Formats: sequence, C-alpha cells, structure tokens
Amino acid sequence: MSQQAQPPSLVYYSSESEFKNHFCRVYCDLNNPIYTCDSIRVSFFPNQFNHAFRESANRAMRDKSIFSSKRAERIDWIKWALQCRNADLFKGWDIDKRCIDPNRRVCVVAINYIVIIQVETSLQRALFITAFVAVPETLRQIRNKPRW
Repeated sequence: MSQQAQPPSLVYYSSESEFKNHFCRVYCDLNNPIYTCDSIRVSFFPNQFNHAFRESANRAMRDKSIFSSKRAERIDWIKWALQCRNADLFKGWDIDKRCIDPNRRVCVVAINYIVIIQVETSLQRALFITAFVAVPETLRQIRNKPRW
C-alpha cells in the first residue's frame, strides 16, 4: 500500500475517452482490487467515471455536463489517496437527506484533494463515489464534520 507522501504525477491524454479507458484499466479490473490503508476493498465501476470526472454547468441541477481536465489529470491520485496513511478521514454528508452519513467516508489528502467512498456496515467493502479538488469553502465544511 502507498506510503508516498507526494501525490503521483498528473496524467495527460488528448481525449475524455482515453481518461475513461485509463479509469477502467486501473480501477475497474476485478483481478486487481484497490484497498484503503485500513484494508477496505473499494469497488469501482465504469459508470462512475462521469460523476468523478465531469462537473455540473448548473450546480443546483447536478447535471455533470462538462468534462473536467482538472479532475481527470488527477486520476491516479484516487488510489494514492485511499491508501495514504496520513490522510484525514471524515464522515460524509448525504446531500439528499441533508445529514451526516456514518457510512460515507471522505478522505482528504494533499491539502485539498478529496476522495469519497460509501462503506458497507461490515467495514470490509466500499463503493467509490467521487474525487475532486476542493475549493476552500467545501474543504472547511468537510473538516467541520465528525472524524471517521
């Protein structure tokens, strides 16, 4: 598991489809599972690509209509963040229920890089939700949530 203090290099491709192929190859391969630093197996599925690497033109609509090269360039940071023993871990927010979700885990690394997973009650498996670079206000809100 990663003990690397610095994030991996940024990844550059010329098309969104190349980033999606990279995501599927690195994260969705059932023969090479990804584990967190505390041994939770995280599942990734191709349909999660849009949520992780697209942004909404209208935040209220949550439409994910715009491909984000800023998010995509950090594609290799997801695994690094999940395996980083120095990450700050917080309980996540359920935007639809408007409350803390005790099974949603927010990982904060490299000052403002966020990876969110939904952890099963057994604490043995999780589902990748998204990853992004947080703006200061979002980071403040995350850091005000209970620790994981």
